[in-house]
Amino acid sequence: MIKLAEWLYSIGVELMKMYFVPGWLERVSKVGTGAFGMLDPLPGIFDTEVKVVKPQYNDLLTDSVGVTLVVNNKTVIILKNLSEDDRFLYVGIMLHELNHVYTEFEHGTFQWENIYNVLYMVDVLDPAITPYVTNIIRLAMYNPKLFLKVNNILELPPYTLPRDLIEHEKCVGYMDDRGVVCNETSSTIVKLVNNNGILKLEVVQL
Repeated sequence: MIKLAEWLYSIGVELMKMYFVPGWLERVSKVGTGAFGMLDPLPGIFDTEVKVVKPQYNDLLTDSVGVTLVVNNKTVIILKNLSEDDRFLYVGIMLHELNHVYTEFEHGTFQWENIYNVLYMVDVLDPAITPYVTNIIRLAMYNPKLFLKVNNILELPPYTLPRDLIEHEKCVGYMDDRGVVCNETSSTIVKLVNNNGILKLEVVQL
């Protein structure tokens, strides 16, 4: 969920930069470069140091769910230890904390820090990337082991992938100009292949 938040935050910043949404320049300045494309993780964002405290130390956090500190000139995000049922909350918490990393906004000022804000920007500004964003979220939810190994989904086709394919990394099925379909009567297998962090789709004969 932490990596998912970092990737969604990247997409939010990229949309802000592309469409000159107020606040884009400060965030890009904090990144240190504008050399990144849509759907790319921001340079260095996956290297952000994030610590989850042990459950017995939850009450020691000065913030209810997370806090961003600068220790020895290095930013560290410290998060409350959430139960398994509440782990998805890390996405929203991280979006909030990443705003402290990439902006100088104080609490209560205008900022976006919610997964729904990111998805709204996608829907309004660039709906063509919706299948890719959906696949990022589905990977994080249904195949986290694969998701943690991937940092590029640009070589996937522009379709929302079936959950069965994402969970098992392959299914009997096919791809045509309408999308990717898992269908046991098909004569081909659709496979997800991780090539050094680049996720690709292959269709092979049975």
